[in-house]
Amino acid sequence: MDVRVGPPTVTIHADDEFAVCEVDGEMSSTKEQGYFAADTRLVSGYRITLSGARPVPCNGAAVKQHSARFEFTNPQMLGANGEEIAPRCLHLRLDRAIGLGMHEDYELTNYSRQHVIVDLELSIESDFADLVDVESQRTIRRGSLESTWDARRTVNRYRNGEFTRGVVIEVGDAGSAPEFANGGIGFRISIEPGCSWHTCLLWRPILDGPEPSRPPRICHDLSGESENDRIHRKWVARHQVHHQVHHQVHHQRYRCHRRGPPGRGRPGRDAHAPPRHRR
Repeated sequence: MDVRVGPPTVTIHADDEFAVCEVDGEMSSTKEQGYFAADTRLVSGYRITLSGARPVPCNGAAVKQHSARFEFTNPQMLGANGEEIAPRCLHLRLDRAIGLGMHEDYELTNYSRQHVIVDLELSIESDFADLVDVESQRTIRRGSLESTWDARRTVNRYRNGEFTRGVVIEVGDAGSAPEFANGGIGFRISIEPGCSWHTCLLWRPILDGPEPSRPPRICHDLSGESENDRIHRKWVARHQVHHQVHHQVHHQRYRCHRRGPPGRGRPGRDAHAPPRHRR
C-alpha cells in the first residue's frame, strides 16, 4: 500500500473560521490554503518581503488550535537607504491568533551593531472562492471584486447578486505609518541597534451584513483563550448565575406551597384539625 504524505502546512481554527498556510506563513491561491470563514476563502494569497527580499524562515508551527508563530531572519540584502545589511542580524516574528477575525503581530528586532532602515511589505489577495471550489481546485469568479483603502486599512469586497462577502485588513499599534500601494501594505522601518519595531494587522470578515465591530485585539495571545473561548466562558458564567437564581426562587415557592397560606394547615391535611403535640 502506498502511503503519501502531503507538503507540510500550518492550520489554525476557531468555530467556522480557519487558516491554512505554508510553514513560512505564506498562502497560495493555487493550493488549498487561505483564510476561510463561513465556507468562503476571504484571503487567498499572502506574501511577505523585507526590502524586496524574502525573509529566511527559521521555524513555523501552530501553538494551540487557534494560534501559530513564525520566525524569520534576513538574507544578505540592501536596506532602504542603500546600505548593506549582513545576513542573520535581523529577527522577524509573526504571530497569528484566529477567532472573530484574525490578529497578526509583527515584531522586527535589530541584533546588528548598526542602524538599519528596511521596508516590510505584505501582499494580501482575495478571491472569495467557495470552499467546494477550493477543494476541487477549480475556482471560478462568478461576481465582482472591489478594493478600497484609507490611511489605516484596506477593504476587499465581493458581490454576486444578493450574496456579499468581504474582509477588512486594519493596521493597529504600528511603529511607523503604513502605506497602501500595488495591492499591498508597506512599512518603512527605522531601527537602532538592539531595538524592536511592532505593528498589528487585524483581519475582520464581513459576512452578510455590516462590518464586524469586535476584532481580536490582544497582542501575542497564543497560549491563552481564543476570543470565542472568552465569549463562551462569559456566557456559561452568566447562565450559571441565572440558573442559581431561578433554582432559589423555585425552591422558595415550593417551601411556601408546602407550608400553605397563613392560618391554614399543610396541603393534604384538614385545616380545622387540632395541632399535633410532640411527646
